[in-house]
Amino acid sequence: MTLDHFVIAAPNLEIGAAWLEKRTGVKAQTGGKHALMGTHNLLARLGADTYLEIISIDPDAPKPNRPRWFELDQPIAEPQLIHWVVRCQHLEQQPNVAQHGTITPVTRGAYSWKITIPEDGHLPENGILPTLIEWQSQNPSANLEPRGLELVALELYHPDAERINQQFDALGLEPKVQSAALPSLRVCLQTPKGSVWL
Repeated sequence: MTLDHFVIAAPNLEIGAAWLEKRTGVKAQTGGKHALMGTHNLLARLGADTYLEIISIDPDAPKPNRPRWFELDQPIAEPQLIHWVVRCQHLEQQPNVAQHGTITPVTRGAYSWKITIPEDGHLPENGILPTLIEWQSQNPSANLEPRGLELVALELYHPDAERINQQFDALGLEPKVQSAALPSLRVCLQTPKGSVWL
């Protein structure tokens, strides 16, 4: 299991891009469209194989005949970091994979992957339990320009931290969840504007 990317939900991509640039000084790069989900995205490189994804409903796409992923059918008042995605091999063989969602094939342009998506589109454990992804093509990071963003730290919080940490241990995930009244996650980035928490 390896960190793949973080998910920032936005009312639209223009607002999401402005939000990221204001905080970090970095302009997001072009992503693409997800026909299966009626969404589209922008990307920002964090490293050789990790990135940030700004995602929103694509106003030009037909509404899918299923709930969108990452709870994007819910109203989004302003951009926010909502989730994280970890990369693995042999997705079907991962322990308790069903708790992350149904394994679903997805394509976007030249990219293809399998990913866990709950049937109702909810975020597992309010976004603290990661989505699992198995790339069947190259990860997008290799095609993104380095623009001065680097991951420094990831912090995860949940009211039942012990139970979530047991799930992490089964997956071989390193981050430890801390106890808190509400589930939340945040990341610290090194940016052209210095150290920034999202």
